[in-house]
Amino acid sequence: MKDSGLATSPEDKKDISWQFGDTVYSIGWLAQFTNPHDYFPPRFLHVLLLRIVFRFTLTVPHVLQESSSDHNLKWRCEMWKTGVHWLTEEGVECEVDVDISKEVVVRVRCEENNVKRCFILFNSIISCVMEAKAEFCHSIKLCFHLLDCKGNLFGWCVQRAGT
Repeated sequence: MKDSGLATSPEDKKDISWQFGDTVYSIGWLAQFTNPHDYFPPRFLHVLLLRIVFRFTLTVPHVLQESSSDHNLKWRCEMWKTGVHWLTEEGVECEVDVDISKEVVVRVRCEENNVKRCFILFNSIISCVMEAKAEFCHSIKLCFHLLDCKGNLFGWCVQRAGT
């Protein structure tokens, strides 16, 4: 039986890191609740993951749009119950993971020659998360953090409800 790549629980999530060279740039973003009694509605999770998959992992590369004869996609994507992980054709590795009761984590990493593309994609993914949050759970207050490559937090809190 072929493995579909879809994990059914956090314990089933595979180690799906891809190899990079020696010089790797990595950044992460974490959105956490300011109130421990808040949670993301399940609809937020479903819509967010579907939007991310459709916007970032199922888009036909520009090169393939011009040449209709070769539709062999040049990246990999893994999805599980609460997240998605993919590698773009430019070599940027991305992951979005949602814990309904706690946080949303966005991580991207790339080799030295793709840093500009990495940050453009990082910004686009965060914008997608914030759009879904504004649409499905606008009253929830979040605290935002940047994560370095070792997972250290650099944070700021936004206390108004509309963010």
